[in-house]
Parts: sequence; structure tokens; C-alpha cells
Amino acid sequence: MSQPTVETVRPRSLANRIMWLVILWCGGFGATFLVVLPFHLLVQWASHH
Repeated sequence: MSQPTVETVRPRSLANRIMWLVILWCGGFGATFLVVLPFHLLVQWASHH
């Protein structure tokens, strides 16, 4: 097992950061959606009955 050197990692650094930013943003958005959705449905159900 050889460790990757700094020279091999550096060219993908910016793309890797952007990829992780997008992944974390989508994960946060999805988690927020899953937390808010039951409350939204509960309020919608309560307002129609």
C-alpha cells in the first residue's frame, strides 16, 4: 500500500472540494427536507380537517 504523494493529489484538489461541497449541500438539503416534511404534512392535514 503506497500513500499518494502531494503531487498526485494536488491537481484534483479544487474539483474534490467542489464535489464534497455539492455532496454535503445535497445531504443537508435532503436531511432538512426529511425533517420538515412530516411537520408540513401534519399542518396541511390539520388545516384541511
